[in-house]
Amino acid sequence: MEVKNSVVANQERYLYDFYLCTNKKGWAQVDTRQDASYFGCWLNPFTLEFLQFAKGDLKLITFDSNQEMQEFFKGNYWKEYLKGIDPGLNKELEEKLIEVGLEEFVH
Repeated sequence: MEVKNSVVANQERYLYDFYLCTNKKGWAQVDTRQDASYFGCWLNPFTLEFLQFAKGDLKLITFDSNQEMQEFFKGNYWKEYLKGIDPGLNKELEEKLIEVGLEEFVH
């Protein structure tokens, strides 16, 4: 697993929702109990990438395998916060999430 941290100034999560991490680009929104204009998460099961935006701090995690990605989402941290993973109306994205073993989170 590779983790890259960076900072972006004066942005809200909507840049990622509507332009950078759209389901047309292979990104599913990871719905959490913390979601707000200053916090959001996205997952791309095709590239095995997870992006978290929190008050201008970005964390990009690149997983080495589907199994590592499964372990990340099935870990104890997410049990309290994760509401689901939303592929939108992208059937291919939904099928990929199921294929990589995250079917229990897809909604």
